[in-house]
Amino acid sequence: MSSLRLSKLNEYIRRAIAVNFQEPVWITAEIASVKESRGHWYLELAEKENEDIVAQASAVLWRLNFLNLYKHFPSELELLLKAGNDIRIQVFVEYHVRFGLKLVINNIDPKFTYGQIAQKRAATIQKLIDQHLWQRNKETELAVAIKNIAVISSKSAAGKSDFHDHLMQNNYQYSFNVKYFYAAMQGQNTEEEVCSSLEKIIKQSWKYELVVIIRGGGAKLDLIDFDSYRISAKIATVPIPVIVGIGHSTDESVADLNAFQSVKTPTAAAEFIVNHNLDFETDMLGILQEIKDASNDLFVAQKQNIHELEMRILALAKQQFILQQQWLDQYTQTIYMRLHNLIQIQELELRNLENHIESRNPFAILKSGYTMVIQKGKWVKRLKDLSSEEAFDIKFEDDSLSVKTN
Repeated sequence: MSSLRLSKLNEYIRRAIAVNFQEPVWITAEIASVKESRGHWYLELAEKENEDIVAQASAVLWRLNFLNLYKHFPSELELLLKAGNDIRIQVFVEYHVRFGLKLVINNIDPKFTYGQIAQKRAATIQKLIDQHLWQRNKETELAVAIKNIAVISSKSAAGKSDFHDHLMQNNYQYSFNVKYFYAAMQGQNTEEEVCSSLEKIIKQSWKYELVVIIRGGGAKLDLIDFDSYRISAKIATVPIPVIVGIGHSTDESVADLNAFQSVKTPTAAAEFIVNHNLDFETDMLGILQEIKDASNDLFVAQKQNIHELEMRILALAKQQFILQQQWLDQYTQTIYMRLHNLIQIQELELRNLENHIESRNPFAILKSGYTMVIQKGKWVKRLKDLSSEEAFDIKFEDDSLSVKTN
């Protein structure tokens, strides 16, 4: 039974591939891993079905071709060549007798990757919705004034210093306590380190009023790391508001959408905080002014009320004085009249009494033609009282007559 040497078989394979793949072909695959060396990019490609790998191949992007593609999309090429991305690439299919199949990358279609990213974003959002984690952080409430802030950023991020300077050197002399939790803001460690920082903050969330996630600017694909389900799910469980400012002016990550507030840049995050405190101060000053105005209005109103009350009291007092004066005059007049009447009555009675007394006056009796018998200095009214043995006098109006008895 005849057999082929391996080299012969591989040569047949090489020839078959060379005949059938004379022109480059477009393929789609997921980048399982990627490595760069001396400007050359080595990729392991895979195709999955239900998370199982059903096809796998190696691909290479030589340095010269990389530089050529870099001219067309300089800010995005390296981000496209990232593990986990689905890509559409144009490749030359080559087969080496010793090293086997190799796909040499000739061109890349960024739009395909963007589309795949959009689909993954949509799937991530739907998963968050299904698990009741979508925009849950928006249900938290900002403190009326912000003082203590937890910040997640990389140590070397330019956005970190922009945020810090703008926050601490604000025009209103607001002071803040800022605690930094350092994490990778791009690359394969981003998800793990950001989630770890968020977990640390959650465990001591009572220390802070706000969480801020910031990083410097970058290309559109820089946001891919923040489309992570784990990051957004962790944001949803933070019990205080989370602000995301990861430095992109036109696009938003899933983390942006799932946080309490999304801002474009770290500087904008600092402005948000300063403006929030400024709004609080303005409201407080407004309330203080309202209190002052209300107090002043109340003072003026009470002063007017007191003045009116004084006028009413004076008017009532004057009216009462007049009434009392009138009453006193009337009472005095009444007393005077009663006293006058009483005097007249008393005078009349006195005159009557005088007349009565006068009518009883012995001299008045004598004037009337009567006489009086006086014996021993006493008026003898009855005959039986007259002693015949004693002398007595008979008085007339004009004189008296002494009578002596024998």
